[in-house]
Amino acid sequence: MHTPVNLILYQLLKKLDFEAFPVVISTRENGMLSPVYPSLNKLNHVIVYVKNNGNDYLLDATEDYMPYSLLPKKCLNWSGHIIS
Repeated sequence: MHTPVNLILYQLLKKLDFEAFPVVISTRENGMLSPVYPSLNKLNHVIVYVKNNGNDYLLDATEDYMPYSLLPKKCLNWSGHIIS
């Protein structure tokens, strides 16, 4: 499980005064989250949403050598929920 890595990334960005929020998602392997009947059981991964200088970024620190501007394929599954 890689979620603690992204939670550490979130805490680091907050400590550096970035506007950052955790985003809970369902990975491709886990299936899509239903917009009609969302279930907590489908949420199995956390990424980080960052607003910086008018730009929005979604970050995932779990893949080696992945550019910060790209999410791993496992995270591309239509939607997530920002935790504010």
